[in-house]
Amino acid sequence: MVRIDPPPPRRSVRPVFHTLPAGTRLLRIYDPGEWNNTAHTFRRTGGPRLRFDHHLGHEEQSRGIHYSALTLEGCVVEVFGDDGMICAGRRRLGSLLLKRKLRLLDLRGEGAWRAGATAAICSSTLHSESQPWARYFYESDAHLDGLLYPNAH
Repeated sequence: MVRIDPPPPRRSVRPVFHTLPAGTRLLRIYDPGEWNNTAHTFRRTGGPRLRFDHHLGHEEQSRGIHYSALTLEGCVVEVFGDDGMICAGRRRLGSLLLKRKLRLLDLRGEGAWRAGATAAICSSTLHSESQPWARYFYESDAHLDGLLYPNAH
C-alpha cells in the first residue's frame, strides 16, 4: 500500500495544468433525490464525503463540488465501479456544455507527483487521505477551476 502523506508537499512542485475549452461537453450520473442534484448543480452541503470533496464541514458553504466526466464510460465506472453492477435506481444521466474554459490541475500520469502528492490520492479508498489534498489544491491556487484525475477503477 502506498503511503499518502498529508499536504503541504515536502518537495518543490511543478504542477501540470490542463485547459478544457469553452464548448466542451461534460457528462454526469446523479441522483436528483440527493441534495437536489441536477446535471448542473454543485453540492455545498453534506461533505466532505467523496474522494476530492474540499468542504470544510457539513454545513452549507461557499465551497461547492461537482463531479463529472468527459465520457459516458468515465461516469459509469466512477458511479458503479465499486459494486461491479449497474443498478441505476433514481439516477439520471445529465450533460452540460462549458460556457467558458476551465483550468484544471492535471493529476493523471505524473501529474499528482508534480503537484506534490502521489497518484494514490486518485484511487485510495480512504477519502480522508485525498480530501486534505483537495483542500490544499483549492486553497493554493485562486485561479484553479478543478481537478482532472483518472478513474479509480
